Amino acid sequence: MTTPNEHHRGAPSWLVALLLIVAPVAVYWNSLHAPLVLDDIPVVADNPSIRSLWPLSGPLSPPAGGLPVSSRPVANLSFALNYAIGGESVTSYHALNVVLHVLAALTLFGVLRRTLAQPAVPEKFRAVADTLALAIATLWALHPLQTAAVTYISQRTELLATLCYLLTLYAFIRSSNQGRAYRAKATVGHPPDEPGPAPRSDARLVGTTRPTWAIAAVLVCLAGMGSKETMASAPLIVLLYDRTFIAGSFAAAWRQRGRLHAALMATWLLLAWLVWHSASRGGTAGWGTTMSPFAYLVTQGEAIMGYFARSVVMYPLVFDYGDYLTPVNWGAILDLSLVGGLAIATLTWLVGSGFSGLGSGSQSQTQDPKSQTPTHGPQIQNPGPKIQNRSELGFLGALFFAVLAPTSSVVPVATQTIADHRMYLPLAVVLTALVLDGYAWLGRRGWLVALGAAVAAGALTVARNQDYASRVGLWQLTVRQRPENLRARNNLAASLLEAHQTEAGLAELRAALQLKPDHPDVLRNLAQAELLAGQTAEGLQHIEQAQRIDPSSAAGWVLLGAARLRAGQEAEAVIAYTEAWRMRPDSLAAAYGLGEALFLSGRNAGAIKVLAEVRQKAPDYPGLHLTYGGALLDAGKAGEALAEFDAALAHEPPTAKLLHLRALALLELNRRPEAAAAVRETLKLSPKYPPALELAKELGL
Repeated sequence: MTTPNEHHRGAPSWLVALLLIVAPVAVYWNSLHAPLVLDDIPVVADNPSIRSLWPLSGPLSPPAGGLPVSSRPVANLSFALNYAIGGESVTSYHALNVVLHVLAALTLFGVLRRTLAQPAVPEKFRAVADTLALAIATLWALHPLQTAAVTYISQRTELLATLCYLLTLYAFIRSSNQGRAYRAKATVGHPPDEPGPAPRSDARLVGTTRPTWAIAAVLVCLAGMGSKETMASAPLIVLLYDRTFIAGSFAAAWRQRGRLHAALMATWLLLAWLVWHSASRGGTAGWGTTMSPFAYLVTQGEAIMGYFARSVVMYPLVFDYGDYLTPVNWGAILDLSLVGGLAIATLTWLVGSGFSGLGSGSQSQTQDPKSQTPTHGPQIQNPGPKIQNRSELGFLGALFFAVLAPTSSVVPVATQTIADHRMYLPLAVVLTALVLDGYAWLGRRGWLVALGAAVAAGALTVARNQDYASRVGLWQLTVRQRPENLRARNNLAASLLEAHQTEAGLAELRAALQLKPDHPDVLRNLAQAELLAGQTAEGLQHIEQAQRIDPSSAAGWVLLGAARLRAGQEAEAVIAYTEAWRMRPDSLAAAYGLGEALFLSGRNAGAIKVLAEVRQKAPDYPGLHLTYGGALLDAGKAGEALAEFDAALAHEPPTAKLLHLRALALLELNRRPEAAAAVRETLKLSPKYPPALELAKELGL
């Protein structure tokens, strides 16, 4: 047995810093410039609520719908902070994600080292509690599965909720002086599970609460409720932790710290209000979706077994599984049965251990048959799994299922049935079980295994971050992994179009249409690609079809307006842009398009009014100075028009149309020499530009 002096010799602080700060930063360094992808775009690039930090009502009122920040004000506020620091530059967003990940790893270490020091934990683990905690937290921080939450910017919601979850638990542990007393006993004279009176200075601490830490627990729990719905189980897990590791029973936990537990549960009021306000996350989650709860449940069997597998082998990692549903077959039944069996075992461990089995600090004991005296904790020479108090196993299982329950049960998340980022916190449970079991079997040789696993995990994380280096590369990999994923094909096509690979993008979109011919997003992207390729009639047909199927897309109405302008249907374009602006009053694209359509349809007064509003919000919006100047010139305001044309020349490359309109404005102002010079400049740029040739004749050039 470990001698008293060997208890809780903590890992050196430099080693903790190296492994939990430097190592994660090192493996995520190559992610800092990864581009926005999928949900990152509406969360960062198209989110007007993050454009200003003050007043706070702005960032604390995120856009509605199914965005990752919808009804998650704390997460949205963090993105507003990033925008204030660096605008849309991705570096600050990635850097803050890495910082949050490091903080979560440090907090996990703090929770583990204090938990493994509790008397309910077997002696063998208590003797090396700090080292075990460091091994688990390091593996967790470096594991490539975590890239789904860390490198994917918009999944900061998962990072924040997990950090708040762990901080709530950590602050609760610190608020409990009983935990402090146990640790003090171990360091001043005898192991906590051996006979002998507790030091007098510690006896008065048992059953009391440290108010500063208690208040901190409530505050971070409240912040977590504003970050993501997975925080919902935190108050219950804290109560279960109290019963399992500190109080010994629910009754004792409530008697000693009832007010704190009640305050933690009161944070559900904020979460309830946010969930009600979200309206089932814009119809993307909840029982109101078109997805069957039974089909979703069957899929979660495969999902959770896959999470377990990737936790161990760390491969393969898929960025987007889409709305895939597992077919009901024997494999699906086996997966669901295994998950169900683990859930039943968890419940059995919790109930079967006796809810008051740890009362007054008692713990499981084994009998030495020779001495017939209690030998506390498992013996080192007896290999095999050593956690013998089932309530601790039940706590681990309960934490795993509690965190996954909101997204991995019978409540459908229709847009994403499987997602690796959901394992961000549950991975800690799996790694804790693996590391403790490994140490129980291998002893100190287990440290070499843990070190090797950490090095492998870090290398795989660096490699996985490389997949995020380009949108095209990430989506190409995802399509290879999940060829039936329509969203992946659609986004690959959009990325190819953005990279000016029009033909490849068109081919990918046509392949996507073979999977689902009436998918509105695919039709919209196909229309955009056809417009870029000069296929106006085909593009107009497909965008009109898309808007008939799904008229709720403001971006679709903007694209329809552009297609109608391209086809010379100015009056119809006004209708499309008006609808887009009605749906998204903050959309500059809709407002500018409406102003341009009004101008081209001869409704000059309306055009000037709308374009002036755009100019006030975004003075250098692409094309604005030219269109606004043209409207002003037609309205007889040549001086104001000339100022717009000069501003356009300061921000955009000169075009024949811009130079010609500037010449007309100068002529209207009776500045003929300058007008003549402008005409010559126009013809130098485009010798056969008809309007300039006519004006040159008028000026006798």
